[in-house]
Amino acid sequence: MGSSASKKRLRAKEEVAEMLENYKKGIQKVALMLQDQRRTRFVVVCIAEYLSISETQRLLRELKKNKVRASHVVVNQLVTSTALSKEELADLEGLAEVGTLSLNQELLSKTVHACRLTTARRFIQEKYLDQLKSFPETEGMRGGICEVPLLAEEVTGVGALRKFARHMVRDVPTAADGAGVSTKSAGSGPRRLYDDQLERTSMSVKGDEEKKSEGDANSWSPSKGDAVKIQGLAKAAQYNGLEGVVVGAVDPETNRCGVRIELDGKSKTLALQMKNMVLLHKAKKAKNGSPERGPLPGAHASPSAEPPVSKAMAVLEDPEIKAMVEGNPKFKDAVEDCISNPMNFMKYLSDPEMSPLISKAMSKLKF
Repeated sequence: MGSSASKKRLRAKEEVAEMLENYKKGIQKVALMLQDQRRTRFVVVCIAEYLSISETQRLLRELKKNKVRASHVVVNQLVTSTALSKEELADLEGLAEVGTLSLNQELLSKTVHACRLTTARRFIQEKYLDQLKSFPETEGMRGGICEVPLLAEEVTGVGALRKFARHMVRDVPTAADGAGVSTKSAGSGPRRLYDDQLERTSMSVKGDEEKKSEGDANSWSPSKGDAVKIQGLAKAAQYNGLEGVVVGAVDPETNRCGVRIELDGKSKTLALQMKNMVLLHKAKKAKNGSPERGPLPGAHASPSAEPPVSKAMAVLEDPEIKAMVEGNPKFKDAVEDCISNPMNFMKYLSDPEMSPLISKAMSKLKF
């Protein structure tokens, strides 16, 4: 029971690790896309007001810091070219005051009020538009600041989009200028897929890690009790791939050390060079600081070690477990099913009705 639960937890950890690795690759791929100076550009959209302009400057700084190209800034809802100037507004107010305009008085009042609002907005927008153009972050955009006027209608539908698009294009090319002629820039040509770039980067990192691992292995000094794997033997190739335990320090004269292996049920000690050993794990230290001697890799455990299945069977004799099994027919059937085939335990792990029995049994097991 305990072994099956451990395997399930291990599988869950592996699934989570795989999911996180895929998530990491997705983030790295997005980063490559954003930092591609030839195929990706960032277009910032704002309005000519204090908060929006300040946030735009901060955003442009962050984009530059992270090597993301910002090519344009679109300033929306401008009235700088359509609103009355202060002089024009003063003339209008003068005409309205002396009654020169033959308009309904209420309509005239609303007209003057609307003009006052747009004129006030015009000077506010001109102030912050000038600030935007003076930022160091926008100096290199070469006319990349697009000024879009406040429109009286919503931009919905193909016709409205085409009309709006005219505000986004400056100096539209004509047929005489070579419009429609396909030209290739100096940097044009086939592009690598982002997945390929990511794979190439991952392989480079993996290669660096392998080199580091090889360096660590070469700097390893064998100690008594270290677990090793045999490799690279030419004349005694039958030992390659076997695991053993170091039983002595390296002899300075021969540059070899003793490695005890288990072969065909018999123990044998080989004198191996460093190049023919790969460290599996260092020797465990006992409480007194000396290496803890354990069984050889692949050797069977001593008869005194109680196997997990025996412990699980012993738990069924526990009074609490016994009472739960006897009092619940479903528990009883499940226990009998698992006794006949221990692998059937896996199908009960996800059953919420079996959770109380499994939890109680796990608390009784002590491996």
